[in-house]
Amino acid sequence: MTENFFILMNGIKNSSLNFPTVLIYSGLDDLSFSLCKKVLKKNCRVRIFSTDKKSWRLALNQEQLRNTKISSVSFGEEVPSPSYIIYLLNRYKLADKKSSKFQKQEARIVSSVINLAKKSKTKALFLLPLHEKTKDLLSDLYEKLGKDFLKSAEANVILLGQTLGLYHLPSEQDVFDTMTREALRGDAVNVPTGEAPLSSSDSTAEAVLKILFSFGGPQEISIVGPEISFPNYFQKLLLLNPKLIARETQNTYLESPALGQKIVVAPPNDEELLEAFEPLVKRAQLGKGRLKFFKKTKRALAYFLFSLLLIFVLPYLVLLSGIGFLFGAAVLAQNQRLEEAQRLVILSQKVAMTSKSGFSTLTRVPLAHGFFRVGLSASDILTRGAEIGKHSLLIFRRSQGVAETLLSDTYQEEKPAPEDIFLELDYIYRELGFLQGEIGGLGEKLPSWVNLDGLLATISGVKEKVYWAGEVASEASWILGDDSKRVYLVLLQNNMELRPTGGYIGSFALVSVEGGKLIDFEVQDVFSADGQLKGHVEPPLPIKKYLGEAGWFLRDSNWDPEFSVSAQRAEWFLDKEIGVSVDGVIGVDLEAVKKLLDVTGEIELVDFSKKISSKNLFEETRSQIEENFFPGSIRKASFLTALSSSLLNKLSESGNANRFQLGKAVISGLEERNIQIFLHNARALRAIEGLGWEGGLPDNSCTAPCLGDWLGIAEANLGVNKTNYFIQRKVELSVTLEPNQVKRNLTIIWKNTAPEELGEEGRYEAYVRVLVPKGVVFGGGQKRIDKSIVTFSPDQDIVRAHQEAGTIIEVFPGESASLSFNWISPAPWNSEEGEYKLTIRKQAGTAADPWDIRIENILGKAILQDPSFGLTGPAEFGYNTFLARDFVSRVYW
Repeated sequence: MTENFFILMNGIKNSSLNFPTVLIYSGLDDLSFSLCKKVLKKNCRVRIFSTDKKSWRLALNQEQLRNTKISSVSFGEEVPSPSYIIYLLNRYKLADKKSSKFQKQEARIVSSVINLAKKSKTKALFLLPLHEKTKDLLSDLYEKLGKDFLKSAEANVILLGQTLGLYHLPSEQDVFDTMTREALRGDAVNVPTGEAPLSSSDSTAEAVLKILFSFGGPQEISIVGPEISFPNYFQKLLLLNPKLIARETQNTYLESPALGQKIVVAPPNDEELLEAFEPLVKRAQLGKGRLKFFKKTKRALAYFLFSLLLIFVLPYLVLLSGIGFLFGAAVLAQNQRLEEAQRLVILSQKVAMTSKSGFSTLTRVPLAHGFFRVGLSASDILTRGAEIGKHSLLIFRRSQGVAETLLSDTYQEEKPAPEDIFLELDYIYRELGFLQGEIGGLGEKLPSWVNLDGLLATISGVKEKVYWAGEVASEASWILGDDSKRVYLVLLQNNMELRPTGGYIGSFALVSVEGGKLIDFEVQDVFSADGQLKGHVEPPLPIKKYLGEAGWFLRDSNWDPEFSVSAQRAEWFLDKEIGVSVDGVIGVDLEAVKKLLDVTGEIELVDFSKKISSKNLFEETRSQIEENFFPGSIRKASFLTALSSSLLNKLSESGNANRFQLGKAVISGLEERNIQIFLHNARALRAIEGLGWEGGLPDNSCTAPCLGDWLGIAEANLGVNKTNYFIQRKVELSVTLEPNQVKRNLTIIWKNTAPEELGEEGRYEAYVRVLVPKGVVFGGGQKRIDKSIVTFSPDQDIVRAHQEAGTIIEVFPGESASLSFNWISPAPWNSEEGEYKLTIRKQAGTAADPWDIRIENILGKAILQDPSFGLTGPAEFGYNTFLARDFVSRVYW
């Protein structure tokens, strides 16, 4: 801020007379104004050095000093030498100003005053407030003044108590000022006990001028008023507002002791108090008016901005609420609260249409079209999504009706038509196509950093599943025997004795459905059927060599890892052994039963005095099957019959199971190959293959420069025991991409946790095959059993469209073992681009085993991947995953 001198001259006509000049360094307050008036009345010229030119001009004009001539010069310019100098530091500034900028500014002014006083040998008064902060200021002042100047009696330091008069500046630190401010606000006034000095600014100014125009005197002088009690001051404040209320408080006033000679001057009288209060009252009233106006303006502006914001944001808030309703409906549906879910879906659709109407109107607003057209597209998407949700609930209801009819013991005249499910799925398939297009269009309107590719890929995957599910639904009447009875062979595969399609076939069931109802479920022991086979069937070599079976029977018919092949072979054995033809085959392992028990809860087998849950299923089944078993025994079949019947009864009981969770459990079993299906209906079978529920081998074909690679493991327990209950498995795969070929190394690690005291009964003997596409070359393998390592040449075979390499492995209780296979194949890519697609097939009957997958890149090119690698290095990329389902990876460059 620029500091200015204001040269104020009284109205003396003869300006050539040599009148004394008083230079006052001060801002406008009650004491500086009193000093100015009184100096002018003494026929002196007054020059005021201040940063507040505007306040001084207004004050002098208002006090009828208009004949005073006012001019200004900038700080630092040469000014005539004054006769007297007064430096006044306002009490308000000292108490309330805390910034370093203020301190530097005052220090500069004090230095200027001292230099001018020394240069012109002019008497100078330094007026400082009697305040606790004055001590530091005094020591600094004395240091700058110097001993010689002080001894010359040309400088006096005057400490001033609290003053009150016209243009008083209240301080937040002063008790009198605090009480006055509370009174002006109309608040209850805090009145402390005790007293403090208070003087009139006019009487204080008279005392100061007396010292100024006197010769000599003490260097330190304190000018204060008489002690006035705070309660008495409150009585004077009642002149402002007779309705004021006093509130007694503790005295927080800290008296600053006077220094040097003490001069007591008169206190302000009532007239002076009113004169001092009048501008403060006007200022308070003006402030209240301004505050009221400001509050009204602020409130109006806030309402306007809020309304504007509401107009812009409300449609999006409505849209978000619609999305929330749709998600809420999904949660309710999962918890079997279909009616509430239906209401939320309808509400979501209505909300979406409301937001669409708002967005449609707002897109006409100039400059806002782009902002609102995104919301308009999103509203269309939500409307369609809600419509899909409505039809999904219909499918769920109708599917539930079909399942209840299938398991019901009573005849139902009105049965749900599976064809209706097909129509709903077909509608959803078409709507998903439209939804894809709308989301793709929305992506074009969004910023480039918003990527909807993942969402579009998810919808594409759902759309494909919906299509194939519709194809299955179109043949549901055939599957459920609406035209004639259907008989299905259910292979009860015990995955505690692992086999290529899931587990050893210790028992099987013949299931008959007709008219959409389950009419028969008969469990049989496989040995009863195998004992009726006439003639000899040559088994696969590993069964003959390691299992010691001279012939091939139904119990070992699932040697081929492709379920459709093993299913047809099981059908052949069933026909030859007991003369039964079936319409399809379903493979089920114990893990699928465990998933259902997780939902239904515990079931009771009355005949066996057992309670079976998902936690003890494996142990109880193993106990019932292995203990006291001999060929021809019906104990195993009886146990499995009781287990199946009790589970079916639990599933059919209304309210005893969450249908949605049961559906999820069944689908999970299908996708994890705990359940596999083969049907003698071409359209339905093709749809099941499309859904990946047929237990087939991958078809990862792609054209050059792409290599479609896949691998699977077919592990068969040939130890005639249920040791897989104790087996832990881990797999490591390394793939090296080279310019001309691809190398793979696969290591399977087993740990047998069976108690060592089981001995041979706990020994795990398995024949392990690696399944890969045709056209690869296998190298020698490596086998590690406990601490010994041997190499081996795997048995190799080409089976249909794939290639196999296998060998036997033994793992004793408490020990570990591993097998390593390696193979290579030519690479079809060129020097510019290429792609490598890898599918890892999960074997049916296995748990979610950990896989460590590494892809080493020595192509000399940067590669991209989908999905992104979890582990990366300079030239190596990898995944750590649990293989619950087939794993698919793609790298390209």
